[in-house]
Amino acid sequence: MNFDSSTQYIRVTRLLSASLASGKRVVDRTVLTGESIIMFRAAVKNPYPRDPYERRLINFLNVVKMTPDEFVSLAKNQPSEVEKKIFSFISRENDRYESGDITASTVGNVLKAIRTLLEMNDVYLNWKKIRRILPKARRYALDRMPTTQEIQDIINVADLRGKPLSLAE
Repeated sequence: MNFDSSTQYIRVTRLLSASLASGKRVVDRTVLTGESIIMFRAAVKNPYPRDPYERRLINFLNVVKMTPDEFVSLAKNQPSEVEKKIFSFISRENDRYESGDITASTVGNVLKAIRTLLEMNDVYLNWKKIRRILPKARRYALDRMPTTQEIQDIINVADLRGKPLSLAE
């Protein structure tokens, strides 16, 4: 075992133990290699949004059974073929949305990672056409005004300090 592989082994072991200790799901990121991923990571500098972008991209690449470089190369040479792969992936995700496994906005979030990968590698698809098959995401909260009875109940159970706060809202 050479030094690089033992260092990688230690890094992966630490990552696995930290992820298991925190209760997070472990994602194998070894598929994210190559020149196209360097550009992708350069676009998403902050590690907090980069993590979900990478997880979504890994999921997509596993479904289409391609590496990032293969996918970008195919997109440069045959953009219509890549659009078909994206359409089939979105239809699969739409089925998951209709069954209630995911929300409508989740389907759109997956496209953000794919689009970032392609645009950072100078591949431009017809995203307007692709976005048309996405389910409509809810852009409002499910809030409602409290009823008079609910306000009375809040005031009745509130202590002396909480009553003025309940009435001020």
